[in-house]
Amino acid sequence: ERKIGSLKHQAMRDVLTGLLNRRSMEQEIPRFLTEHLTSARYACLLMIDVDHFKPLNDTLGHVAGDNLLKEIGQIIRSTIREKDMAFRCGGDEFVILLTNTSLSTGQRVSQRLDSLVGVLAQPLGLSLPPRLSIGVCALSELEAPSLQAWLEVADKRLYEIKSSRDTRRRTPAATPLKKSA
Repeated sequence: ERKIGSLKHQAMRDVLTGLLNRRSMEQEIPRFLTEHLTSARYACLLMIDVDHFKPLNDTLGHVAGDNLLKEIGQIIRSTIREKDMAFRCGGDEFVILLTNTSLSTGQRVSQRLDSLVGVLAQPLGLSLPPRLSIGVCALSELEAPSLQAWLEVADKRLYEIKSSRDTRRRTPAATPLKKSA
């Protein structure tokens, strides 16, 4: 039984970061929705992408890229609470489920993660250092809550952030975006 439990644990975890993997996400978030939808709608989903990750791999090598992903995993684990869940969904993509969390708190967690990774990337000395783009969606914003709907809204917001950064980088006199409350 212990061996089976160990194998199940390994099957649900990302080997590199120690976070839960995509398979876990596809099981845990729908289970969370089923269990909590009627009792509480306070939860946030953060969809995260590491910007400029490929140039890091191309310049400093895949070992440096793997190390960055491990460190990002550690930052995520140390930033979220024990009752929250963090998943590595693919190469440089992560999803975090923050339970009992409002949209504004989810946005603050998002800003904290981006700031910590920004500090982590400074010593790398790259012209385009890795940073996080994070889309945040509160469960209460969804008319028909489902894993797919939640991921779609968070993903849309992530790409809006990426797009605004790309536009500002190409436009030298761009004005900063107003931060939402």
